[in-house]
Amino acid sequence: MKVIDITPDERNIFAMFAHNLVNDDIESAPIQPDQLLSERRYDDKGNDLWTTFNVVQENIMRGGLKGRTRGSNGPLRRTTTRPVKALDRNVKLNQALWYLTEKMA
Repeated sequence: MKVIDITPDERNIFAMFAHNLVNDDIESAPIQPDQLLSERRYDDKGNDLWTTFNVVQENIMRGGLKGRTRGSNGPLRRTTTRPVKALDRNVKLNQALWYLTEKMA
């Protein structure tokens, strides 16, 4: 998968599908799909499928992405995504991300 280069549009599609895995309601999600593609380290820069998978997986599992959500009474408030700590959710998300990666290959 390291030799499979993907276009920026394909990276965005990958991030959009991964975003749908995490957030049930896309409209009220605190982050945008393109935020899942933000690299945390210099070595994570790359357009291959393996690097894209690892970057998206790390951003989902570790959390810490800044976003905004609408409060119960209407105004926007700043939020930070939480890491995935539940073992069953961790396994489920990793399996779904791996399936998505295999299909992109």
